[in-house]
Amino acid sequence: MAPGPQTPSRALRLPLYVGGLMGPFGTGIMTPMIPELRETFGVSTTVLGWSWALYLVPFAVLMLVSGTLSERWGRRRTARATFALYGAVTFGCAIAPNLGWFLVGRALAGGLNAFFTPILLAALADSTPAQRLGAAVGVYAGFQSFGSGLAPLTGGIAADINWRWAFVLVAAVSLVLATFPPPGEPEPESDAPNLRSLLRRPLMLLGAAAFFASFGPIGISIVVGLEARDGLGLSGSAGGLVQVVGPLAAMWAGRPWGSVVDSWGGRRAATAAFAICSLLVAAMAGAGTALTLSIAWAVAGFSTNFVVVSIQALAAQSAVDNRAGAISFVLAHRFMGHALGALVWLPVYAASPDAAFYGSAAVGLAGIAAIVLSGLGTENGHRAHR
Repeated sequence: MAPGPQTPSRALRLPLYVGGLMGPFGTGIMTPMIPELRETFGVSTTVLGWSWALYLVPFAVLMLVSGTLSERWGRRRTARATFALYGAVTFGCAIAPNLGWFLVGRALAGGLNAFFTPILLAALADSTPAQRLGAAVGVYAGFQSFGSGLAPLTGGIAADINWRWAFVLVAAVSLVLATFPPPGEPEPESDAPNLRSLLRRPLMLLGAAAFFASFGPIGISIVVGLEARDGLGLSGSAGGLVQVVGPLAAMWAGRPWGSVVDSWGGRRAATAAFAICSLLVAAMAGAGTALTLSIAWAVAGFSTNFVVVSIQALAAQSAVDNRAGAISFVLAHRFMGHALGALVWLPVYAASPDAAFYGSAAVGLAGIAAIVLSGLGTENGHRAHR
């Protein structure tokens, strides 16, 4: 009988957590530099919205299969290759002479991100006792939130100097992470996981909940960024500081929310998370100063991590025979929601800023319905669904 999971050492945890940080950091780095990118490439905000879509759509589509493929190829080999390539194409964005070059680089980076993101969370889940999985996922989500917060701050500072340096930084860190891949060798063909194990109603509904979360209440950061820069007229650095408070609040909330998931069970925690987050995002409408927007975003950001932790914990528990595949399948829906949300809420914001906040909050109701109908996490938050 195989030994149970052991608490991962510090040497193992740190690359996993930093790698988890890099996904949202690389995604959100350009949010506060939209005015500078508009000027460099001579395009509108709506056109730049496609840079989000072209990063997140390949990311989301490939995430449907990337976790399963990574288990087949071996986590160590896959992480080493994708981190190295991610660094290379991100450096390509830094030196992009035109918008086309920049968009191709972002699209390639998004596709590569799809492979290393689920590997890291699966490696953490495999090495954590089930009764502490929520707390471990909470710490991981805290680092992701730190990455989400560090991205606009770094991007804002770079925007005031030269936006290209932000992408140079992302490339350098990615190349370092390529030298610290998680353990995991290729699976024998006879034991290799397959995609059919993911096509189950509970997991598909959990994916739908992740989509509604990111399309709606937890995907509001791009609207916050526009409100700070265009609505309040703040500089890149000041706008980045406004944006960073939400993810920083979420970072500190990671482990406590994870403990709530362990105590309540995934279904109850996820339902409560959606309700709280949606109400707080709706309350952000009408914030008329940098201070009020910062306070509202800090409180709302604290709640967004509750949604993220509960969904990721349910995903990690839902298919232990193909853990990376289940995680990537659910996260694919989450990031597709982010991609489509950017295309929807930017034009809505241009017509009515308050409507963007109210509309994204309302989508959270659909997330609650999907969680309830999935049936996941009903018997006990610690037990895996096979």
